[in-house]
Amino acid sequence: MAKADGLLGSMKANPKADWSPKDVRKAAKKHGLLIIRQRGTSHAVLTNDQGQHLTIPMHKPHQAVLHQASG
Repeated sequence: MAKADGLLGSMKANPKADWSPKDVRKAAKKHGLLIIRQRGTSHAVLTNDQGQHLTIPMHKPHQAVLHQASG
């Protein structure tokens, strides 16, 4: 597994890889994003300090949504 520094770059370079929820949490934490888990759903909301948010599925695999969000 890539280090947190290179993890987002790896996700951008290969958005169709089988990224785990752990990978998503690690990249989010490294880049200062807060993860809010939605109760009763399989999704989580990533928020930044500017109040922007992104809802992503927290089941495997995390694919194109990661690439679109970071582009």
